[in-house]
Amino acid sequence: MKKTKNKTKTFVKKAILIITLTIIIPSAVIGYYSNLLNKEIEKEQTDINVVRKELNEPIFDVLDEFTATVYAYNSFENQTDSTPFWGAFGDVTGRTDIVANNCYKKGTIVEINGKKYEVYDRMNARYGCNVFDIYMGVDYDRAMKHGKKITNIKILRFKK
Repeated sequence: MKKTKNKTKTFVKKAILIITLTIIIPSAVIGYYSNLLNKEIEKEQTDINVVRKELNEPIFDVLDEFTATVYAYNSFENQTDSTPFWGAFGDVTGRTDIVANNCYKKGTIVEINGKKYEVYDRMNARYGCNVFDIYMGVDYDRAMKHGKKITNIKILRFKK
């Protein structure tokens, strides 16, 4: 009977050892690393929130704001000159974020109705500083639909 008790004690010790090695220690290790991971996730979430805040902050300063006349034009010789796909500065006008103006220098960022454009072309000399012409490629119908508008203009620059 004593042998049976020893075998039982040995079995119980082995069972406790197996349970400890397979359940308790791994659970503790998992809990420890889970806690570390949660802290890392919280830190990353904080970093993400900081980046989100930075992204929502405007990256432009408004240099000037005024009302101007805005037209739309296309790459057709009857609307431009004999090189309708070339801007006044020698650039190909395939972009859709180009605006023509006779006073602002090349690359000036202009906001018209919430959309940003860059000055990359000039207009006929008879137009003054308060007239802008949005480039619309060869989409004649869209340019005609745009027509002539009197709207608010913002002259922008990247924040320093």
